[in-house]
Amino acid sequence: MATKEAYMLSRDRAESERLNVQHDYMRDLGHGHLVHPLIDTTKIKRIADVGTGTGIWLWETAQELFNLRLNEGEREFVGFDISPEQFQPESYPIIGFVIHDIVQPFPEEYRGKFDLVHIRLLSYALKAEDLRNAVENIVSLLRPGGFLQWEECDAIDCWAVPETPRTRAAVFNVISERVARGLTPAFVISLLHIFLLTAFKNSNAVSKDTSIFNATLARRHF
Repeated sequence: MATKEAYMLSRDRAESERLNVQHDYMRDLGHGHLVHPLIDTTKIKRIADVGTGTGIWLWETAQELFNLRLNEGEREFVGFDISPEQFQPESYPIIGFVIHDIVQPFPEEYRGKFDLVHIRLLSYALKAEDLRNAVENIVSLLRPGGFLQWEECDAIDCWAVPETPRTRAAVFNVISERVARGLTPAFVISLLHIFLLTAFKNSNAVSKDTSIFNATLARRHF
């Protein structure tokens, strides 16, 4: 029997449009902030977006931080994703789109390079057994003093309004499908556990003085 792919959604045009709408929703949840306000953006030049999808977060962040002065200095914007099917280089020409599976180590040219690494909602794509390797690989992208911004939610914290037998069944089906695909419904809890007990004990991670903003931020809104 074939193992189900971890990613629960499609990679077609309709899904790209949904991702862009989701981006607007997440921006509204953050009160208009694409980068957490506690992150000092004055020294940020190189930004990576992991699980970039269409690249919309990276594009809007580059515009917001640099006011369209995108080619000055050593600025660089790289979007990583396991599939190129939703890349939109024609819409976002400043972004370097790179195909990469985060369960595997990143190429040496990207390690220790980025001032800010952004990740959003990988709980629907990353298997529980791969989470620790993914965290270590993602942390390796950061330069010393770099920032990691990870926006995430837990399926076990989801609910539907209005709550009816039908909507409760829909939420239950989502959780069941996640489990069937090897995903964890308690993604945020697992993520925090890895960071607190694993990632920061790694000398490479500790030397980076990594700041996490914040696996629980999105969780409180879902």
